[in-house]
Amino acid sequence: MAAMVQDDTGTRLVVQASDLPALSGNEAYQVWLIKDGQPINAGTFLSGDGKGALTYTMEPGDYDMVAITLEPDAEGDQPRGRMVLTGALT
Repeated sequence: MAAMVQDDTGTRLVVQASDLPALSGNEAYQVWLIKDGQPINAGTFLSGDGKGALTYTMEPGDYDMVAITLEPDAEGDQPRGRMVLTGALT
């Protein structure tokens, strides 16, 4: 689930995922906001039980899609791992 929440402090993307594959070693899940095919790192999260969540402050309308990748570590500035979830931002 991904939603944009707006209040008097700004707009945040809220991402909640479940049924994710188990992590091993230094692996992490990374959230990407995508505009015109270009990914922007929105942060990383770890999951010990197949669930995870993240919030990211953003400007509404700046991005087309949100994606979650399974990365070898939490240090990437470009996607390197496989995509596990994607969704359009409308």
